[in-house]
Amino acid sequence: MKRAKKIILMLMVCMIAASGTQAGMSADAAAHTHKWAVHSVSKASCTRDGYIRHACTKCGKHKSASVKKLGHFYVTDKKAATCTASGHSRKYCARCGKNVSKITYKKLGHDYRARKATAAEKKAYGWGTTLTCRRCGHKTGSYADY
Repeated sequence: MKRAKKIILMLMVCMIAASGTQAGMSADAAAHTHKWAVHSVSKASCTRDGYIRHACTKCGKHKSASVKKLGHFYVTDKKAATCTASGHSRKYCARCGKNVSKITYKKLGHDYRARKATAAEKKAYGWGTTLTCRRCGHKTGSYADY
């Protein structure tokens, strides 16, 4: 029984090959297993779908697969203002860089606390008063006495 099925199947293949084409396909194209190779690629972005196109290396038939758009991936970047530098808070897409919002903070400036200069500071700088920033520790002086 199995042998009879094999013989019938071989006869059918021979008949198709002898006729030349079946529905516009060659006998080789109808009887082979496709070997797909990547033909072209378009990467998906935040706002646009992408695709991958394959072509059969034996018969040239093409197939496509779509890749869904990724959508925005929002992150927040914060930098605090300091005595000498401005700060910011911004929300943007990490994939494409699209800004959603940005707030800029002015630099704070030094907040000095005064104290009487030490003998070494008076000798080295001539300061009568030493000024020290409460936020960052920056030191400067004043020639006026405390």
